[in-house]
Amino acid sequence: MSVNPISESMPLHQAGSLRILAVTGAKRSQFLPDVPTAKESGYDVVVETWLGVFLPAKMPEDIVRALSTAMSEASRSAVMRDNLAKFASEPTFQTSVQFTETIKEDLKRWGPVVKTSGFVAVD
Repeated sequence: MSVNPISESMPLHQAGSLRILAVTGAKRSQFLPDVPTAKESGYDVVVETWLGVFLPAKMPEDIVRALSTAMSEASRSAVMRDNLAKFASEPTFQTSVQFTETIKEDLKRWGPVVKTSGFVAVD
């Protein structure tokens, strides 16, 4: 068993040389609609990858709003969707408030795992 990005496993799955048992997202992947989520398979697992843009804490709100609007529009564009689809990635967009909550939730969830692992960041 292994956990891999969909983009790495999907070609093997489609060729019939690998069977994908589940995806770890909160919902089924548009690229593998017949593959259940881990939750649907009875496992309390949701692991999703995200990318984000971080700005200085004191960034003026009008700049934050303008950047947010531009990123929201880009995430809905055909060019963005087509390019991300090459990597079996689905674009989504969160407001800065929603993204902050995602980060807080991930820190709450994964912080104890990192601490238990003994991992120490090196400068």
